[in-house]
Amino acid sequence: MPEYAAKSAPSSWRLHAQRAAFRFALLMLSVVRFGRALRNRRQVVRLCEFDDRMLKDIGLTRSEVHGALAAPLRTDPSTLLLVRRVERRARARAQGPRELLQAVDAALKPA
Repeated sequence: MPEYAAKSAPSSWRLHAQRAAFRFALLMLSVVRFGRALRNRRQVVRLCEFDDRMLKDIGLTRSEVHGALAAPLRTDPSTLLLVRRVERRARARAQGPRELLQAVDAALKPA
C-alpha cells in the first residue's frame, strides 16, 4: 500500500474511538430522556390531586391522566397528554385526518 494511502485512511483505533464516542452519546441521550420522563411523570402525578373542574380547565380528563400514567416508565406522560388534548381539540373542530396530524406535529415541535 502506498504511504499516502495509509496516511489518508482512518486507522482502526480512530474508527473504534469514534464508534465508542457515538455509543456513549446515545447512552447519555437515553439517560437524559429517561430523567426528563421521570420528572414529567412526577408532575403528572400531581394532576391526580386536581378535581375534575380544574382538569377540564386545562383541557384534560381524569381518565386521560390515569391513562398517561399507565404508560411504560420510559414514556413521557406529559407528551401523551399533549397529544390527546390536541386530538380532542381537532375532533371538536371536525377537522380531517390530515389536519389532525398537522396539529399533533405542531404541538410536539420544540419551542
